[in-house]
Amino acid sequence: EPMGKEQILIECMQFLVAGSETSPVALSWTFYLLGRHPRLIGEIRDEVDAVLGSGPITLAGLRQLGLTRRVLDESMRLCSPFWMIDRIAVEDDEIDGIRIPAGTMVLPYIYGLHRDPELWPDPEVFDPSRFEDEAVRNRHPSAHIPFGGGPRKCIGSNMAILQMLLLLAMFIRRYDFERVSAEPVEINPRMILHPKGAIRMRVRRV
Repeated sequence: EPMGKEQILIECMQFLVAGSETSPVALSWTFYLLGRHPRLIGEIRDEVDAVLGSGPITLAGLRQLGLTRRVLDESMRLCSPFWMIDRIAVEDDEIDGIRIPAGTMVLPYIYGLHRDPELWPDPEVFDPSRFEDEAVRNRHPSAHIPFGGGPRKCIGSNMAILQMLLLLAMFIRRYDFERVSAEPVEINPRMILHPKGAIRMRVRRV
């Protein structure tokens, strides 16, 4: 159904507020994971140079950054800012013998789904090739849901992806970076999946 004025206002507020924390957290985890896999930093820079050259970054160009997008998708698999979401059952249902009465709040556990070994072999390994076209086609479409799924999928998902690709391309085009410490960063699962403490990096101009 078409949105009423009140719903449109609510959705506009979501655009302004919801991504102000989730996208920066997703990028923080992405830079952390790239710091653990520095080879990919050079490969992303090569891709940005090949696709965009030294010119301005365009929308069409961002959509051609296949490796950069795969790195971002794999980062959001391992460290999805929304590590669980809440939904209300609109009618009685049953899953694996468990009754779910209408009106029940259900919490899809995204963090666990993204580490299910039946969907993701070696689930703790950071491997952007999981998001190559053939691999995606052979996987259940709801195996990767950092923005939720179905008709209630995050309305700002496309905008968030483009913003994060833009920032990755702009930064990696100009800078190299590495982690200060080899110690792994622990998760801090609040409403958003924050890192526990600072992610410290050394940055230098290319």
